[in-house]
Amino acid sequence: FYFNNGKLQSLEGFPNEVRGGVFFNWNQLQTLHNIHHHIEVMNGLLDISFNPVKDSILGILLIKGMTGIYVPNDEDGRFSRYHRALRIIKPYVGEGRQGIIDAQQELIDNNLDEYAEF
Repeated sequence: FYFNNGKLQSLEGFPNEVRGGVFFNWNQLQTLHNIHHHIEVMNGLLDISFNPVKDSILGILLIKGMTGIYVPNDEDGRFSRYHRALRIIKPYVGEGRQGIIDAQQELIDNNLDEYAEF
């Protein structure tokens, strides 16, 4: 499911189940609060890079069937804090509740508390 036209500002109305990957890169999403309620099941890669997300990324880890998170090298720094948070949670995909707890603690330990929410 590709939606990278730069206009997406919310996940409201997005299908709960997606066959394949989800690509929302280069949009205007500022929060991923409760992303796991919007995208409950998918089977593929999630790419939500290059969005001005400011908080709440742990819900990503509750999406069933996700195989991984794409995290680019952010050389210009505009999205570096957000991409750093994504890099931290990436290894915890598919690790269950303990993985979520560990990811949350690692975000907090790295001074990225605003991302350590659902």
